[in-house]
Amino acid sequence: MNLKDNLSWLKQLFVRNAFWKLTSLVLATVIYFSIRSEVSHVREVTFPVEVEQQEERGVNVMEGAVVESIEPQAVRVVLRGSYADVTQLSEKDLRCLIRPRQKHGALLDTVRMHIRSSNLRGFRGARVVQIVPNEVNVKFDVPSSRQLDIEPPVVEGRARGRVELSCELTHAVVKGSRRLLSPLDPEKIKIQAEPVNVEGRTQTFSTRVKLLPPGEVPNGKVDPPEMMVNVKVINEKTTARIDHVPIEILRPTGAATKNWKVSPAWVDVEVSGRAEVVQGIVFGDLLASVNGDIPVIAGVLTNDVPVTIHVRQGVTVDELKIFPATVKLIAETPPEPPKQEEGEKTPAPEAEPKAGEPAKELTGGE
Repeated sequence: MNLKDNLSWLKQLFVRNAFWKLTSLVLATVIYFSIRSEVSHVREVTFPVEVEQQEERGVNVMEGAVVESIEPQAVRVVLRGSYADVTQLSEKDLRCLIRPRQKHGALLDTVRMHIRSSNLRGFRGARVVQIVPNEVNVKFDVPSSRQLDIEPPVVEGRARGRVELSCELTHAVVKGSRRLLSPLDPEKIKIQAEPVNVEGRTQTFSTRVKLLPPGEVPNGKVDPPEMMVNVKVINEKTTARIDHVPIEILRPTGAATKNWKVSPAWVDVEVSGRAEVVQGIVFGDLLASVNGDIPVIAGVLTNDVPVTIHVRQGVTVDELKIFPATVKLIAETPPEPPKQEEGEKTPAPEAEPKAGEPAKELTGGE
C-alpha cells in the first residue's frame, strides 16, 4: 500500500459517519466535565471539638468526672463533592462531637481519641477526604461549680429607635473542672450571653439568648443554659444643626451661563427626625445646591435663588430647615454689550475742546 492509499484510508476513517463521531465526542466531553464538577470540588473547613453528653443504660458514662480540656480544640477537615454540596455548607453549623469514656476509678486520667467522619455534624452530600489532626487528647478532672454574674448581651444591628435591654437573670452557675474554676475571680470573670440582633426592629420584643461559659472554662456548662431578654425599642425624635454646608451651582453640561458665584457660599441646615438617624448624620450626608441655568440679562447681575438640600441615600429624616433659604446668584463678569447689526456704524466720539477753547454748544436747529 503506497502513501496515496494510506492517506485515502485515513480520510475515509475520519470522514465516514462524521456526524455521529462528532456527536459522540461532544457528549463524552459534557459527561466528563459534569462528573468532574460533581466530585472534584474541594473545600477546607474547621470544626470545633465538643463533648457530646451521652448515657448508656441510664447511667452517665462520665459520672464522677468532667472534661477539663481538649487538645486541640478544633480540627481541619478537607471535603470533596459537588459545587452545590460543598459551597452551601454553613460553618457555624459544623461541629465535631466526641464521646470520651472515663476509665473506671481514674478521675484525673487523659484519654486519646480518634476523630472519624462519624464524629462530624452539619454536612450532607460531601465526602470527607482528610481530618487534621485525626486524634485529640481529652483530660478529665474533678467536677466543681461556681456562681458568676452574667454580662449583659451586646446589641447587634440598628433598630429604628433607642434600645434598652432587660435581662431575666443577673447570675448563673458554671459547672466544670475544679482546677479551672477555682482560680476564677468573680469580680472580673463573667458569664457571656449571645448577642441580640435588633436590625430593623421598630417595636418591643422578647427573645431567649444562650449563656456561654467564660473563656477560662471552655468546656464548662452553664445552668440554666439560656435566659429571656426583653428588648425595648423607644422611638425618640431629635433635632440637630449642621453648619456651613457648602453650596454647589448646578448647570447642564455645555450651558452658556457659567460665570456665577453664590453669596453666601454656604448655608446652615436644621435636621429633625429619629434620634438614632439624626445623631448619625455626618458632614458629607447633606449637599446644598442652587440652579445655575439662568441666562445673563443685561443690567441684571444678581438673582435671588432658592437653596435645595440633597440627603444621602439611606438617610431618612422628617424635616429640613435651611438658613438662609435663598442666596444671591451673582455674575462674576458683566454681560457683553449687544452686537451691532451689519451696516450700522459706530458714531465717532466728539473731540474734546482744546485748552482755552469754549465748548461747542448744541442748538435745536443743528
